[in-house]
Amino acid sequence: MKLNLSNTVTDFLKSNAEQKYTARQIADWISETYPDECTQKIKKPKNKLKDQVSSKEEMDQLLIAILIAEIGSHKASIQKKTPQIKTTEGRPRKYYYTEQSDADEVEMFENNNDPQEGITWEDRRKYLFAYQGREKQKATTHS
Repeated sequence: MKLNLSNTVTDFLKSNAEQKYTARQIADWISETYPDECTQKIKKPKNKLKDQVSSKEEMDQLLIAILIAEIGSHKASIQKKTPQIKTTEGRPRKYYYTEQSDADEVEMFENNNDPQEGITWEDRRKYLFAYQGREKQKATTHS
């Protein structure tokens, strides 16, 4: 069976709502959960990098690197298909699923009712600026 990365990432994030994961953490989960599909992916004829690897460990590392790159490259299409999937701004970028609107997230940060410990002031500031930019864009569109 072929691995549909967009659906797999979406399903994983939905089943772990409100928890934030890096692309590496998601890739690790995919490789552990779908080992047969990942083996097929790495053995594709168009994957020329596999010829440069000599051990299973190197092959696993290559697979994770490929999955991380593909998760990053599919980010926009995943978010377009499922707007509840969002990412943090900082590096490493973290992916998460939330039913909260952008405005609700900003309000949560403003009121300091943070359901997850460890969210930095930098993250809060970035959310606020993103929200303000969208509100400004809405205001100029409706004028």
